[in-house]
Amino acid sequence: MKTYYKVALLIVLVLISIQANANGSILITNTKVIDSEFTLEKADVLIIDGIIEKVEPNIKVEASIKLIEGTNTTLIPSFVATHNHLHMPGATFLGEAGARLYLAGGVTTMQTTGAAEPLKELQLKQDIEQGKAAGPDIVATGPYFTGPDGNAVMLRITDTEAIDKEIGQWVDRGVSWFKVYRHTTETQLKTIIESAHKRGAKVTGHLCSITMQQAAELGIDAIEHGFIHAYDFAEDKSAGECGGSNSYRSSLDIQGEALEQLHETLIANEVAISSTPSIFEAQTPNTQINPAYKTYLAPHLLERAENYLQRREKAGDSWYFKQEWLERTLEHDLLFLKRGGLLTIGPDPGLHSIPGFADRRNFELLIEGGFTIQEAIQAMSANGAKLLGFNDRGYIKESYRADLIIVKGDLEITPQNINDIKLVIKNGAVYTPKDLRKGLEGQLGKGSGE
Repeated sequence: MKTYYKVALLIVLVLISIQANANGSILITNTKVIDSEFTLEKADVLIIDGIIEKVEPNIKVEASIKLIEGTNTTLIPSFVATHNHLHMPGATFLGEAGARLYLAGGVTTMQTTGAAEPLKELQLKQDIEQGKAAGPDIVATGPYFTGPDGNAVMLRITDTEAIDKEIGQWVDRGVSWFKVYRHTTETQLKTIIESAHKRGAKVTGHLCSITMQQAAELGIDAIEHGFIHAYDFAEDKSAGECGGSNSYRSSLDIQGEALEQLHETLIANEVAISSTPSIFEAQTPNTQINPAYKTYLAPHLLERAENYLQRREKAGDSWYFKQEWLERTLEHDLLFLKRGGLLTIGPDPGLHSIPGFADRRNFELLIEGGFTIQEAIQAMSANGAKLLGFNDRGYIKESYRADLIIVKGDLEITPQNINDIKLVIKNGAVYTPKDLRKGLEGQLGKGSGE
């Protein structure tokens, strides 16, 4: 048998093994159901052709319907995650390995929020939709836009007509979001927003030269990273330039009037904040590489992460990223959510914060930061669906898509059980995380950026 036939057969066998049930009828029995709006201690959930039909105790069904025993488990909505790149520093495209790890971590819909190789990303999106690859539904992002002084590998277009043409071409290819980066000018951003909005696309930004206040008033749809990049409060910042002191990260009164006024502006202009706590934690002074993560990183990415930790250890107390910044970020995020802001969550993979694992760690960090379990689910599921324009997922409700996570044990009592996912259900298809990860050892980022 020729090599390419063997490879094709292997791919088919892998897909068969990781997808246990596709769009069939399922009854999950006797599980604890936690949604952002309610909790049921013991309930059954009936799924018909990928849609939630009933959520109530003691549902009676025909013997032909597949049963999933839910005793001593918790059922929550799967994650609708934002800022889930298909690239990371040192790897321009994570491919299906990244997609499968995201799905194994409970992510069934994700926004990539900036693409290093957007054409490959669009192809993977299509392959997943056609059942040729396993992974979350992908909300694809175009190439990054930045200002004339920004990163040379990004689009540094300033001409209005050229920006409009570029955005039109990417929307025609299937992109629905665009991301602006640190050095984008106010004039550029205005043009990008207008060009995207007239085509039904949206814009988010990793800001610096432009403040969050300015971006909101210009009509941006979301802002990445939130508090850490709130350069509205940076001392010695010159208007229109990416710079200024980041001392506000330690000194700004989180409960103060200045931040409250900014939140009011964001909420009034319907601007979401997509927070990325897991990558912030990876940069803090004491975080080590989880041994499980090492299993999947390609050798050059593992070496990169280990070198980073060595530099951090050598720097000691002078290390640039402070532990308190993570804690204050979580305090800020919870306050924004409680005030009615649309808070969404993503991992921003990099270093030793990797797809799927980092999404689960985000859930833990929210709980550690003072979120209730329902508030964490709201940010990681319902709010993500709202931002991305989906009205059929993010909740455990009748007529909603069966996008679910089954966790062993009582998640409300032991939030760390998010790391013990029994099954992930995407649109009625049932996946086992262990099977999704099978064969991915050392593959994340392999062949990309080496």
